[in-house]
This record gives sequence, structure tokens and C-alpha cells, in this order.
Amino acid sequence: MNFLKKTIQIILAFLIMVFCIVPYNSAFGADGEVVTTELLGTSRNKGTLVVKVTWTAAAGGTKANFVFRTSTSCTGSMSCSEIMDSLTGQGYYLYAVRTIPGTTAPAANYDITIIDTESVDIMGGKLANRSATAAEYVTAPGSPQPIYDDLTITWANVTNANCTGTVYLLFALYPN
Repeated sequence: MNFLKKTIQIILAFLIMVFCIVPYNSAFGADGEVVTTELLGTSRNKGTLVVKVTWTAAAGGTKANFVFRTSTSCTGSMSCSEIMDSLTGQGYYLYAVRTIPGTTAPAANYDITIIDTESVDIMGGKLANRSATAAEYVTAPGSPQPIYDDLTITWANVTNANCTGTVYLLFALYPN
């Protein structure tokens, strides 16, 4: 019962944070890049962290991978490396992901993976075939896997030139 209550609180906190965020301007990347990444809704006492990743594909419709630890695109009070340091070894796991296509949408059924340093897709393929028109929300499959090292976000089948989108990553503390 306590786990269910905590799970509902995490989901509600995530939805409130996602729907109350004011969008900001971003520049288009020449090679398809993550334009901005920021830590939102830091609520360590409640056990949740939300990371917002805003991305843009290149003119040719390709999208470069995004590696958290080495990226310099993070904005706000923490660098990308500091965001990863907040997650790794602290008992956080990726609980859910929300994807939102931009006004210049990617192709229908584009794919996203979030892989760890062992090349394991920690979302278990649940981010395949994303909608080009609607926001989508998925929870991580199976039992929670703590984040121990760097994460990489990859995109495939984006194809539309200069398309944009946003990915929200909801991390939660492993339940005791």
C-alpha cells in the first residue's frame, strides 16, 4: 500500500511538473543535436528528479546521439555531468519517459533508446514507434534498475529536416 501511494505521488508530481513548464527558445543544431538539457523539479526529499531534454534534428533529418556525462548542452544550475553525478550511485532509477514532438514534427514512428554504458536499452524498447503528433508517456519495464553510470539517448527514423521534440526523463529513488 505504501509503495502504491508513493508511486501515485511520483506520477502526480511528474505530471504537474510537465504541464506547468514554460517553453523557452532554442537554436537549431547543424548536425542534429540536443539543444538544451536541464534538471527540473529537483525534489530529493521526495525522491524524484526530472530532466528535460530539448532536441533538434539536422537539415538532413538525422539526429546525433546525446551522451549525458560529456555533453555541454545542459542549462540551469547544473551541468550534464553534475546531473549524472546526482543520479549515479544514489539509488535513482528511470521510472518513466514522456516524449513530445515539436511543431516541426519528426516522422511518424520515430524511435528513441536510452542506453547505459553496457549498451542496454533501459526502457526495453518501449520508446520505439513514437507519435509524430501526440505526446506519449511510458513507464520503464520490469523491476527498477538503478543508474550506475552514464546514459546515452539515441534517435532513429527521425527523417524530417529540422524537426524538434522534447523528452522528459523521470527518475525516482528505489523504493525501500
